[in-house]
Amino acid sequence: MTVKKLNLQLLFALLIVLCPLFLLIFYLKRKYIKNSETVLSKTRDEFSKQYIVKDSWIHVYPRQNYQFNQPLTYAGGVKCIDPSGKTINYTFTADAKTGKIIDSHIINLEMGF
Repeated sequence: MTVKKLNLQLLFALLIVLCPLFLLIFYLKRKYIKNSETVLSKTRDEFSKQYIVKDSWIHVYPRQNYQFNQPLTYAGGVKCIDPSGKTINYTFTADAKTGKIIDSHIINLEMGF
């Protein structure tokens, strides 16, 4: 058996072992992402500790910002009523794996946006 043929067989065997391994890793990474409805429910619960939650929404598919090395996230919004009766609109970003709120901002609708 020549060295070239042996190297080709080793390469083929290595591919047979590594391909399923990479597919398994990819599957396991996707498996542990929370459903968007679960993340929205958890977010509503967090906001309801301080406000009355009137309405909420979330993007169904998570996104990842590779430029800033952020985790996989969901984006959405919550419409709340504070104790004085004033309506406050928030946008939020939540981690897709844990469901925790990473960031939230108040949207000022009076500015005409």
